[in-house]
Amino acid sequence: MEPARAVFLSDAHLADPAAAPYRRMLGFLQGLKGLDDLFILGDFFAFWMGFARVPAPYRPVVDALAALADSGTRLHYVEGNHDLDVGRYFARRLGARVHPERAEVTLGGRRLLLVHGDLADRADRGYRALRAVLRAFPLKHLARVLPPEAVLALAAPFAGHAPYAVSRNTRLPGVLREDARVAWKAGFDGVVMGHCHVPELLEETVDGRPRFYANLGDWLTHFTYLAFDGAAFELRRHA
Repeated sequence: MEPARAVFLSDAHLADPAAAPYRRMLGFLQGLKGLDDLFILGDFFAFWMGFARVPAPYRPVVDALAALADSGTRLHYVEGNHDLDVGRYFARRLGARVHPERAEVTLGGRRLLLVHGDLADRADRGYRALRAVLRAFPLKHLARVLPPEAVLALAAPFAGHAPYAVSRNTRLPGVLREDARVAWKAGFDGVVMGHCHVPELLEETVDGRPRFYANLGDWLTHFTYLAFDGAAFELRRHA
């Protein structure tokens, strides 16, 4: 694995420790050495909602994240549409910096906007309504009082189908790309998203400055991630 100072991941939709993508992610995380920052941009798990303890299927990969945190890697988590209220565990137990919608960071002197991407399609009012319901107090409270395994069982039909529904949305990559261009105009040098499961690295010059947009793809079929080596951002595929 080529050295990196920061790594950006999204859309792993981890559920089954015996599944090949899960094992591949686990090996990837265990192979990260000397990493300053790990950014997770949503939908890392099949579903996570306010858990105070780790459901058994997620334990191996959470242990790998904990090992990274113990080694000095800063963890950053931008929530997506499959992971809600993650701060209850990740902020309290792992010291992660959790962002419910977006994060703004500076790396290598470049101002970056980090979002999952699920809010970019302003015409999708149905999803926006669903998102508001999932984040409302009654469901949050219910998820906190039920055992995590019960919550996962209830969410399984939605969590299992949604990644493939998103992947078939051929309009979505263009929507995310144009949203990134709006962010460039607002002064961001780089925009990093996930959600559409289509890896992409776009570089343009805007107002005399180099800008980039990266979509992280997924860990279901593409196994892609963004790496920052201290000087440049590169979209890579885990072999």
